[in-house]
Amino acid sequence: MVSISLDGETMRVEVLGWSRLWCFKRHLEVPFARVREIRNDGQLPRHFRLRAPGTSALGLMKAGSYSNGRRWSFWDIRRDLSRVLIIELSDWKYDFLVVEVAEPVVTMAMLNAALNAPPDTAAPAAAPHRG
Repeated sequence: MVSISLDGETMRVEVLGWSRLWCFKRHLEVPFARVREIRNDGQLPRHFRLRAPGTSALGLMKAGSYSNGRRWSFWDIRRDLSRVLIIELSDWKYDFLVVEVAEPVVTMAMLNAALNAPPDTAAPAAAPHRG
């Protein structure tokens, strides 16, 4: 599971608990300008099978960096797809972040509000959100 927060123009994805071991990462700092879309529709990106590095247990978890040969994605999910956010990025090292959060509705609302804010309005820094 991860926690997502906004700090100015940066989205910080903090990997929590045992996921740090499975993902081989503690956090990601993504320029928020690279975020294209955030969704929670259960439609996971397909064909990302090559782990480098990562952990997979069929049907139980998918964590770490994965490639489909052309594009890269970062995953930290278990079996509960209702808590998974798919964050599509452009022009960054990952094309997708597929992560499980504690409160997907709240987290998605926070991110979409910042994403849809007028470009000349500075997005307020949000307090770290465990979810």
